[in-house]
Parts: sequence; structure tokens; C-alpha cells
Amino acid sequence: MGARSVREILKPLRQATLSQIESRLGPILPTGCLDNNASKDHSRERLLPLERTFWCWLWQILQCNTSCREVMKQVAMLFTLHGRSIDENSSAYCQSRKLILPGLLQRIYIYIAQAAFRWAPASTPLQGRRLKALDGTSARLADTSENQAAFPQPTSQNPGPGFPVMKIVALFCVASGAILGHAAGNLWMSEISLAAQLINSLIAGDVLIVDRGFCNYALAALLGQNKVDVIARIPTTVRRIDFRKGKRLGSKDALFVWKKSKIRCKWMALGQWLELPETLTVRILQVRIHSPGSRVKTVTLMTTLLDPVHYPARQIVQAYGA
Repeated sequence: MGARSVREILKPLRQATLSQIESRLGPILPTGCLDNNASKDHSRERLLPLERTFWCWLWQILQCNTSCREVMKQVAMLFTLHGRSIDENSSAYCQSRKLILPGLLQRIYIYIAQAAFRWAPASTPLQGRRLKALDGTSARLADTSENQAAFPQPTSQNPGPGFPVMKIVALFCVASGAILGHAAGNLWMSEISLAAQLINSLIAGDVLIVDRGFCNYALAALLGQNKVDVIARIPTTVRRIDFRKGKRLGSKDALFVWKKSKIRCKWMALGQWLELPETLTVRILQVRIHSPGSRVKTVTLMTTLLDPVHYPARQIVQAYGA
């Protein structure tokens, strides 16, 4: 899903009121998940019980993390509709928001991802196998001493003015767009090392689609050990491909044998490294991708889907283009 599509989807949600957010998204959540717990936090019926606090927090995020005072203005509007008035002080909301347990958010997160997969259209290319994608990004965090210790800022910045930076790698379901898992680390951790932490979130038979930053022998071999195939874009500035040296399957489509490096990846334990095969047969294709609104570009793809009959080149391109 492109950035433009995401903006188009979020636009009506960002324009919605707190009440509209709850009515539109409430049916998606598991029944009773936001009920007050009689023995823990949010146990009493207050101005901001668990359910209202959750929707306030979600509305706040959709408003690009607007101020807590703006949230309370929305709550005040709700009460006004019912003939009541309340103080717009945000202290109660901030305290109630802190009591939302990470375990609850994790359960909701997993439930929605599973539901999105069920609602998504069935995958048709590549023998109907499940397509998943992996990508990385980074985020600035609140400038606290704890965050600075765990997620140091870039060394190019002078101490003090910069913000802590968290690196994040997420696993997506291609059919639904739902996030299935994520791993986080600091700037000094490679994205490939974070990606390796997500291998257990994949299921045998999955096809993982990644970009240039994850085209790596060790990662591909690890995926193979878990019966997961990969489609990756090759960084041609690092690895030059001569199709005359491969076993030809078609035009700019050939099998190659990659050899394991003599230098162990820093992010991999020695025992894990020694278990990797010494060679890996991969299929490399050079293809042209047509993206709406942009120029046609030629890319080089690596995949462990070796059979050109079961996995035609055009289907591999279709999967990567998704």
C-alpha cells in the first residue's frame, strides 16, 4: 500500500469526532475487551473508564498525537450532548491513559491482525501461498534520560539538542496490510538483526518479500531452514549480476549458486552461523516494474522460488510489486 493510499484511508478518520471513531471502529474489537476490571485499575465507573480512555487515546493518535487538552475538549463535547458539563483539565485523562496495560493492547493488536487476514481477499499468485512483507523505519522518542540510555541519539548530533532514536522492523500481511509482528532496537543494531528476531512469526510455506536492505545470504538461509521462501531486491551497487554465468531459465532469469561468507555476521550466534549451508541456490531475475504515477524502472530480484513452471517470473514480479 503506497503512502498516498494510507493518507486517503486515514483522512476520514482524522476528520472524525471522538464519538464517530468509537462507532466506526468499536465493532472491530473483541467483545468485552474494554470492560472495566472489578479488581484492578479502571475498576470504578469514573469520568474516564477504560473504554472511553482507550478511544480518547486512539483519537489522539489519529490527530497526529495532538495535546491531551484537545482530547478533553472532545470529551466535554460528548458530555454537553447529554446535558452535562465537565472540567477540561487533562490531568485525569493523562493518569487514566497511563493505566492502559500493554497486555491489553497486545491482545487487541493480535486479534485485529488475525481478523484483517480473514477479511482480506485470498492470494492468487505463487500457488496461493501467503505473502508477507518486511520493512524498517526509525522514530524519535521522548527526550528522557531512560530513552537516551536505551536508544542513543546519532553521534553526528551534539549531546543535548538531539532526540533518542528507535529503529523498528515490522512484519506485514500483504493481503490485509496488518502488522503481524515487530522488533525494535537502537541505532547501532542492524535492520537485518531485527528482522531475524521476527522469523518465528512466520509460518512454513510463507513467502517473505523484502527490499534491498534485507537481501542477505544469512537471512535467506535462515528463512529456508524454516521452510519460508523469500523475494528480495538485490542492491546492484554491491553485487553485480552476470546472467551468462547462471543456469538460464528465461530472458534475464537464471539460477546461481551463492557461497557462504567466511566472515560470520555480527548479529548471528556462532552455533547458528555454523548450521547454515555452505552454498545456497537462488534465482535471479531482472525485470521492469510499472508503478502508477512513476517511471518504469528496472530492478533485479533474488528469490528462493526456483521452479519457473510453478512460479513464473511475472507472478514473482506481481508479488514484489504488491
